[in-house]
Amino acid sequence: MQYSTKTKFFNKTLSVFMTVLSPVILLTSVQAKEQIPLSETRCLQKSGYQPAHKFSPEIREVTIGNQLFDSIFSLGVKNFSEYKAYIVCRIPVNKQSHNTEFRVKFGIKDDANYETAKKTKVTFFLDGQAVESQILQIGQIATQNLEVSKNNNISIEVTCTQKLYTLDYCPAVEFVEASFF
Repeated sequence: MQYSTKTKFFNKTLSVFMTVLSPVILLTSVQAKEQIPLSETRCLQKSGYQPAHKFSPEIREVTIGNQLFDSIFSLGVKNFSEYKAYIVCRIPVNKQSHNTEFRVKFGIKDDANYETAKKTKVTFFLDGQAVESQILQIGQIATQNLEVSKNNNISIEVTCTQKLYTLDYCPAVEFVEASFF
């Protein structure tokens, strides 16, 4: 079977275009998701009876589970049942990278020394609805991944697990990673 000169030219041209354009097409379709740290989003933070205020991260070194971390922020509460601490943030909308996941790593410092209350509960809310919770003890580190593509707000709430009527505090929860992807 003989091919015409036009057909041969077309086949060679198509082959060259596919060789040159395939990597470009592949690179544009596989984009890396942009990471947006929680500290770069709009948030309010509240602890106990203090009024809610603009979230301002304070980075400091802590040890959790005998590992050294940079804590971005912490949430701590008194032992009374009416006390709770939380942070509420708007989920960033980025149409180019389509942030769909929130990843957080948190724990209670090794040197948190509390005689009466040794555990703290961390609850995650999406648009006001509780979706996950974990109970931590001193020296424990945990992670949480949440699907957030259909939500506008995320909230993290910390409460005591015991109702004690002393002036003692529950162990504060240190957050060492918190980002949207």
